[in-house]
Amino acid sequence: MSMICFQQIKRYLHISDINSEKLYWFDKVEPLMSHVRNISKQMYVPGSNVAIDEMIVWFSGHSKHTFKMKNKSISEGYKIISLCEKGYTYTFVLESHVENNNEIQSIFGLSKTGSLVSYLVMQLSNSRAYNIYMDNYFASMPLFNYLRIKGYGACSTVRTNSAIFSKELKVEKSIRLNWDTLARVVVNNVLIIFWMDNSPVHMLSTIHGIKDNE
Repeated sequence: MSMICFQQIKRYLHISDINSEKLYWFDKVEPLMSHVRNISKQMYVPGSNVAIDEMIVWFSGHSKHTFKMKNKSISEGYKIISLCEKGYTYTFVLESHVENNNEIQSIFGLSKTGSLVSYLVMQLSNSRAYNIYMDNYFASMPLFNYLRIKGYGACSTVRTNSAIFSKELKVEKSIRLNWDTLARVVVNNVLIIFWMDNSPVHMLSTIHGIKDNE
């Protein structure tokens, strides 16, 4: 079969019923997407340390739901927020910057991103304690407080431009400090850490603590 012949046939193959009502922009890949997600959760039990991160599925066609990120190895495509452990994707959700997913309930006090993180974390089993690791795209003190109340630990790098971030630990990059300089403070039951590497590193944690002799 030639490639052109295959492409002509492929135009008439659909994952979803083309006559059914579409509730979300990603319904064209349903019910296959939900089936993959449900089977992924049945086939694997993650350990105590899991991570939340974004993945990009490359796509450069015309779609208002794609993201463009110049500094990423895949600079354009569909964004998937996933909860993973050791290379295994336990669960995931698609994200669009123009359309909300009504499956993700808005949580009072949390941003849209924070509510999305909670949606993924709450799909974990209640049979063990979990520590959630993430990068500064997701991290915020309200989210960490919310996860702590729900019984989950969290740790992440964090951006310092938030109004609720401790002013004591905001250090300009132009200030020269010795390598391995360390400072920390607890704000609203969240540990804020400053560490001097080649440049300042700021972190939030509800997993770690401060020793009395430090």
